[in-house]
Amino acid sequence: MIANEGHLLPHAGQHNADMRAALASVGELVDFDIETVICFHGGVCSGNIRGIFGRG
Repeated sequence: MIANEGHLLPHAGQHNADMRAALASVGELVDFDIETVICFHGGVCSGNIRGIFGRG
């Protein structure tokens, strides 16, 4: 995933062999008390991470 202006976005499909599996994997993060996400492919997202994933 990437962070763009405080929003977490899925990484482009051409760089991901199985987008469904990738999104399911990211969805597992909602069970953790995360304050900041630092994305390998760029960007930082802080604040209501559970809200960003739709569970906060």
